[in-house]
Amino acid sequence: MVPCSAGRPDDLRGDVPPLDRFVRISSKSSAAGVLLKGRRPTGIRRGRSVRRLGRNDCLRFPPDLTARKGGDQDREGGLQRHSDSTVLAETPVVSTDGGSTSGTAASTPRVTKSTPDARRRGTKSTTRAPAVSCMALIRERAAEGGFSSEAASLIAGGRRESTLRTYSQRLAPYYAWCDERNTSPTRAPVPLVADFLTEKFRSGLQQATIANYKSAILSIHRGFEDGSTINSDGSLSLLLDGMFNERPPERKVVPPWDLNTVLEYIKGPPFEPLSKATLKYVTLKAAFLLALASGRRCSELHAVSKSASVFTNNGATLFLRPDFLAKNERSTFRHSPLFLPSIGQGSSIAEDRLWCPVRALQHYLGRTQTLRGAHDRLFITHAEPHGPAAKQTLARWLVQVLVDSGAAKDARPKAHSTRSISSSWAYHRGVPIEEICQAVSWKNPSSFSTVYYKNVNQRPGDKFTRAVLGR
Repeated sequence: MVPCSAGRPDDLRGDVPPLDRFVRISSKSSAAGVLLKGRRPTGIRRGRSVRRLGRNDCLRFPPDLTARKGGDQDREGGLQRHSDSTVLAETPVVSTDGGSTSGTAASTPRVTKSTPDARRRGTKSTTRAPAVSCMALIRERAAEGGFSSEAASLIAGGRRESTLRTYSQRLAPYYAWCDERNTSPTRAPVPLVADFLTEKFRSGLQQATIANYKSAILSIHRGFEDGSTINSDGSLSLLLDGMFNERPPERKVVPPWDLNTVLEYIKGPPFEPLSKATLKYVTLKAAFLLALASGRRCSELHAVSKSASVFTNNGATLFLRPDFLAKNERSTFRHSPLFLPSIGQGSSIAEDRLWCPVRALQHYLGRTQTLRGAHDRLFITHAEPHGPAAKQTLARWLVQVLVDSGAAKDARPKAHSTRSISSSWAYHRGVPIEEICQAVSWKNPSSFSTVYYKNVNQRPGDKFTRAVLGR
């Protein structure tokens, strides 16, 4: 939008009625769309420069104004909210509706807006691209393939919510990248997809992350007229192999924290004696010992049902809620209940009783019996108001124990590390790998050997060397 004088022969003075509100002036960019906001109290807010048009002033619009569409409301920060003026949008308003899934316009990559600081510098700031709905794109792809609407929805729901969420995050920069090159993201040729993946690799991402980008693109790509797909000629697979060879992932087999240090920490104050410990420390100890003894994910601990759990003299059997699906659970692979033996009974080691997960859980359930109400989840928050603890809360509890014990070698240990530490210790203590997989619900041993194994023994060649050279 630009102001023009009343004396110009091409003005629109005769067609524009007197205005009774402010108009924001943009001096450096032509308008791409018009957004007329509702009337609000006039005034200057947040340092915006405004100008009241008099009867002898007018507005002149670029001739291509109608070529691009505006929107009925500002979204995703595309336009300034809280404006007291008629806004002439500097860029078209972008819809973030996940149902918009056409080849080139499913998600406009960037939305620029003029902020107060940017206006003072004469520049524009760039906001994050609107999110892409992977589920909507997969559903549309299936519908174009001839599937009914109901079947297409089931196909789109064949991936877990966490996977779709990750894919949507991967697809947002891909759509932006294709838009800059005027290419349909769902029809992009293989060389262009390879260039996008290469650019991500050169930015410092690991090969495994690039492979996830490829999977996300493959889930929405519609292939080519000859029936081939971006996977048909194997070029992208070779590209990923080349990335792996050039920058092999670093294998971290050193334990991120020391188990013995943590066990020494939780066997004394403020955790023991349990009868005198506060609810906070009873909760932290019960959650940590359960995570160690079971080797399960936080999501599975979060899904344990209190009412379905059974405690006996020999131990405890914990069942997961029937509506819960684990990360790797499928129709052909179902998770087994969690069985925890009472390791303190009959043991000659005094600490075994203090480290027994069944004892800690029984005491925890006794302390929380009158606090949980109708909540059926095993863990509730130790602070008022007491309610079901979220997965993130469980993870924070585990991390807090690691940090407070001083056992963590990293300043930011991860709750998921309890899974690798417990399974690695079981392996070094002679537990067969098949039993470890069954206990922690892995489909095959490769998950342990390639991802979770940690050298907790710290002397991998000791037995081998003594067997060869010892006499």
